[in-house]
Amino acid sequence: MRITRSSSVGSKSSRSHRALMAAISIAAIVLLPALEVANASAAQVAPNLGSSAAFAVLAGTTVTNTGPTTISGDLGLDPGSAITGFPPGTMRSGSQYFADPVALQAKSDLTSAYLATAGLASTASVSTNLGGQTLLPGVYNSTSGLDLTGTLTLNAGNNPAAVFIFQAGSTLTTASNSTIALTNGAQACNVFWQVGSSATLGTNTTFVGSILALTSISVMTGTTVSGRVLARNGQVSLDSNNITVPACATASVSSTTSVSSTTSLSSTTSASSTTTTSTVAKPLAIRFSTSSSAKSLLVGAKIHDTAYLQGNSVSGPPTGTVTFYECGPNASICAPPHGTALGSGVTLRKGIAKSPALTVTTPGKYCFAVNYKPTGHIYQSGTSVGRASNHECFVVSAKITTSTTLKPVSPGTPVVIPPTHTGEPWAGWPYWLLISMAGLAGLLLIIKPVRRNYQKNVVRNRS
Repeated sequence: MRITRSSSVGSKSSRSHRALMAAISIAAIVLLPALEVANASAAQVAPNLGSSAAFAVLAGTTVTNTGPTTISGDLGLDPGSAITGFPPGTMRSGSQYFADPVALQAKSDLTSAYLATAGLASTASVSTNLGGQTLLPGVYNSTSGLDLTGTLTLNAGNNPAAVFIFQAGSTLTTASNSTIALTNGAQACNVFWQVGSSATLGTNTTFVGSILALTSISVMTGTTVSGRVLARNGQVSLDSNNITVPACATASVSSTTSVSSTTSLSSTTSASSTTTTSTVAKPLAIRFSTSSSAKSLLVGAKIHDTAYLQGNSVSGPPTGTVTFYECGPNASICAPPHGTALGSGVTLRKGIAKSPALTVTTPGKYCFAVNYKPTGHIYQSGTSVGRASNHECFVVSAKITTSTTLKPVSPGTPVVIPPTHTGEPWAGWPYWLLISMAGLAGLLLIIKPVRRNYQKNVVRNRS
């Protein structure tokens, strides 16, 4: 009886153990793909767009619009010649910046982001036509162009921080009515398209992601963009579009699987696997506006610089410190940390900071620059490069002085100080010469008739 009972218990324990191992294997199969997606996305972070992140549309030469386009975000152009078509286009939010310090800084940050994104190592190659594919997070590279006909699905694997980056060697083109679909937590704020030349979005395309194009971007009639349209050197053309700068949602996704088995001997075994992924809100980009107190001054005069930092209307003005730099006397640009720091950081007050006074003792051309260090993690740090175009450069000239040197004379020799012309017409000898000549001529005119009368009287008396 004891042997039979032991065999029965051993058989049940063996079956329970096999069931437990099978359950764990199934759980591992279920969880493994999600873990792989999480690991892949964790290896790649989104490109830092700097101040250009606030722009829905940014171009280098012109921005043109036809029809009732709506833009949620800033609209900028630098250096450029014109922004046309607003109205009928409207700005739901944001502002327009045309060849000013804000647009200049955004273009500079766009260039940095473009070069950084183009230099990323690819995790996979992709076919020229993206239509009909479902892709996981990663950096996808095509040495030629990229086309989209139909639907491209981006699957984040329940990780809202998953990043998708596409590198096109030349053009990006979408056919009419093409769509980019986001699934399993994918977000438009984490999709980026680096384009080696120009991009064209066909009519009625539903597009997702930020385009960083080297040359131009054309957005055809009826197309919507949840992202950004940023062209470094060329134009952006719009036609009855809806373009919105996307916001990243802060989220937490968790998955828990538990498998348990209980035998007749009252022993309990449990296997569990928990995967938790959370994202932290990204620091917001700030926008600079700077201006020196003078454009030209003389040696020995004082000058200062003022920085105006604009943040998000919800989060309030940026806080932290601003360090000012000065470059010269042969500067046409100033970029921190180059140059001489003007003291330590100046605390921002309502987004404004004023530099210590600078007294320049050497003639030449100088430029200011600004470096921002934030308090906390709400805003990104940033730098405003000093250029004449953003009112940061000034010219210092030497003072003009005049002096009179007297020649030394021997002791006992009288010193004759010649008269000087002080500006009045009667202060010089030519004036008095003319007066004398005029007086002599007048005297002669008076004497002549008197002499004539005298001679007549003499003749009369003789006769």
